[in-house]
Amino acid sequence: MKKKGVLGVFAPIVLVLAIPPLVYFGVALWTGLSFGETASAMIEQYQERRQNLLVVGVLGLVPLGVVAVVLWLHKRFGGNQGARSLMKLGGLVLVYAVLIWANFEYWPDFLPSRVYPGFPHGLELVIGPLFFAPVAAGVGLFAGWLVGREKGRPETG
Repeated sequence: MKKKGVLGVFAPIVLVLAIPPLVYFGVALWTGLSFGETASAMIEQYQERRQNLLVVGVLGLVPLGVVAVVLWLHKRFGGNQGARSLMKLGGLVLVYAVLIWANFEYWPDFLPSRVYPGFPHGLELVIGPLFFAPVAAGVGLFAGWLVGREKGRPETG
C-alpha cells in the first residue's frame, strides 16, 4: 500500500493559508504601494482584529475539511483511487477559485487607503469560505467522481 507523502497532506493547507496574503500583496503592489509599504501593511494587517490575514486564511480550512471528509468516506466505502484523485483535484481547484475570488472582491476596495469600506464589505471574506467554497467543493468532488467512475469501468464492445 502506497503511503501518502507529507506534501500531499499539508500542501493544500499551506496553499489555503497563503491565498489571502498573496492576493493582498499583489493587490497592494497593483494599487501603487511600494514594496516596503506593502510589507509594512501586511505585517500590520496580520495584527488587526478585522480582516486579519491569518483568520481569513483559517476560514478557508472549512471547505478543505469538507473535501477531506468526502474523500475519507469514499475510501472507507471502497471507492477506487483514480476516482479519488480526480475528486480531490476537482474539489481543491474549485475551493481555491472561490477563495481567490473572495479575496479579490475585498482587498481592492481596502487598498491602498487601508480604510475599511464599511458594511457589507468584508463579508465576502467570511461568506466565500464558509458558504460558497463548501458548495464549490461538492461540485468539484462530484465532477471528479463522475469522470473517475467512467475511467474505472472496463471497456465493452
